[in-house]
Amino acid sequence: MRKLYLFILVGILMPVLAMAQAKRPTIMVIPSDIWCNQNGCMVDFDNQGVIEKTPDYKAALLNSELDQVITAFGGCMQDRDFPTKLLSQTIKNMQEDAALTQHAQLADGGTVAKTPFDKLMESARADIIININWEVKQLGPKKSIVFSIQGIDAYTGMQVASTQLTTPGVMGEISVPTMLVDCVNANIDDFNERLQSHFDDLFEKGRQVVVECLRSGDTDFDFNTTMGSDELSYIIEDAFAELTVNGVFSLDVQTPNKMTFNQVRIPMFNANGRAIDTRGWARQLVNKLRSNPDLSSIKMTVQPKGLGKVFIFFTNNF
Repeated sequence: MRKLYLFILVGILMPVLAMAQAKRPTIMVIPSDIWCNQNGCMVDFDNQGVIEKTPDYKAALLNSELDQVITAFGGCMQDRDFPTKLLSQTIKNMQEDAALTQHAQLADGGTVAKTPFDKLMESARADIIININWEVKQLGPKKSIVFSIQGIDAYTGMQVASTQLTTPGVMGEISVPTMLVDCVNANIDDFNERLQSHFDDLFEKGRQVVVECLRSGDTDFDFNTTMGSDELSYIIEDAFAELTVNGVFSLDVQTPNKMTFNQVRIPMFNANGRAIDTRGWARQLVNKLRSNPDLSSIKMTVQPKGLGKVFIFFTNNF
């Protein structure tokens, strides 16, 4: 009878323990593009000849109110067991990395332009980016604050959760960080559940990433060239089918010089139980292709762009 009770107790506790041990997504809180633009924290970025406006997060953090808001919101998320990366520390780490450059120049001539945001994502390695913005509204003699909060998948850039929080109207001076904490503590649970649901889905179905294969330089082959018994493009596709979660990927662009794979579902962990990102998965793909003796004349170089995209340059292996 005692054994029966023990089995029943274990059956009841196991789901509870599993929930308690559920892995939380790592987050990083940043000001939204709207906030940066409204507060003069934008900078020009030369994206291979095209001038683009991009947020200047270092300048944004000089705004003490923003720094307090980020710290306050991050604290609320940490109280709910969400690991949090600090924007300020990430930027400091980037500044200390002397090897970090605006463009990554490969030895074979392939070039990948990286925006400041791409470099920030590569350094932070967070799962979810929290974009935050707020607006103070005058309601007669009272003031209210509307907070706009977006949860963005750091790998795909897709919105996975969003909410608007409105504080009660108050008289006189208002503290944005304090009112944010009060509002978050009362209204953030549904937002957090959607973040966690998205993260759980990634564990089951894999992360979505983009992989772009490019023929680089003057080569004596292209992706339509037969290598041994099959075309290079089909050999690459077979490798994708084997290494993706449930063989899920989409080949959206195929030319003799380029193959673009979207919605590539990669596992969260490798066979050794180690967390894997897009670059790490691409290395596995390249190693598999290199193991094919028919491809011994091809050199493959991996270059990430942000967290969710990687380029693989195919050149002659001299």
